[in-house]
Amino acid sequence: MAAAPWAFTTRMNAREMVEELLGYIASGRTDLAAGMFAEYIDFEIPHHDDIWWIPDVRTRDDFASFLSGLGDELETLRFEVDVIATDGDDVVIVGVIEDRVRRTGRSFTSPFSLALRVNQGVFTRYHFLEDSAAVMSAATDE
Repeated sequence: MAAAPWAFTTRMNAREMVEELLGYIASGRTDLAAGMFAEYIDFEIPHHDDIWWIPDVRTRDDFASFLSGLGDELETLRFEVDVIATDGDDVVIVGVIEDRVRRTGRSFTSPFSLALRVNQGVFTRYHFLEDSAAVMSAATDE
């Protein structure tokens, strides 16, 4: 189960929250990362049905399971953030990822964008876009 909703002692703006979130994820503290999300999340990662590691996520607990399971499925080789753009409570992160699919041993490199929204001090949106063809190619033995 994910940590209780993220509580902070000082008012952070959306960009500061994103930097905190990225730090938690990078350090493997996925429970704390998931705790920064609302009980119900607008979650989207467009993908082929054969990509087994992207579940149907609707709640903070679903998101916590997704984050904690990613390391079992993918080995992150590179995660570079090029831009963090904010507009009020909306944040878009743009960068490049390189992951190895553990099941196949194949890797992929992809530009990505992650759209997040903050509402009442927690994240309510997580929309991650990547090169799904590259992901599919790395995930299959074909």
